[in-house]
Amino acid sequence: MFIKILASLTWLLLFAGAISAQDNSATATQSYNSLSEIAGKRNALLLIKKASILEASGGSSSMIEEVLKYDPRQSRRYRSAYNVIAGKLNKFMRKHKGMSAVGSIGEADYIIFFNLLEYRRPLGIPHPYGELFIIMLTSQTKARIVWKSKKVQWAGDAADDLINDLREIQRRK
Repeated sequence: MFIKILASLTWLLLFAGAISAQDNSATATQSYNSLSEIAGKRNALLLIKKASILEASGGSSSMIEEVLKYDPRQSRRYRSAYNVIAGKLNKFMRKHKGMSAVGSIGEADYIIFFNLLEYRRPLGIPHPYGELFIIMLTSQTKARIVWKSKKVQWAGDAADDLINDLREIQRRK
């Protein structure tokens, strides 16, 4: 009898721990998905950078510091990733006219940043994979992440997710 009660309590504690872990992960993803903050902003800068820092703790301060110091002209080094994302964003800009591209961080209201992790080559064709972020600039030295792609994915899929979320924001207005 004692063993059955002990086993039941163990399962109950494990189940409660799994539920609280799911709740914590849900609140972490919700904090990064607030695109409504950029609804009134127009000037966007697209940056592509090969990942040099990966933080296991989930912190973003060092990544934001690197992005703010990064030269936008170097994004063109990663032409395949840049062309995929820029093409999809340009199509969105022509259709909805809610965003315009700028050439420097000083002109930008927010940064669309693709953190390039790797190139996968199915059938010999390189496909850029990474994470897409929207970084809201609050001043020249301060910024914060307001949107993050759900997972590491192909650059085109990440851009599609962003565009779908931007369309949703426009529908709510």
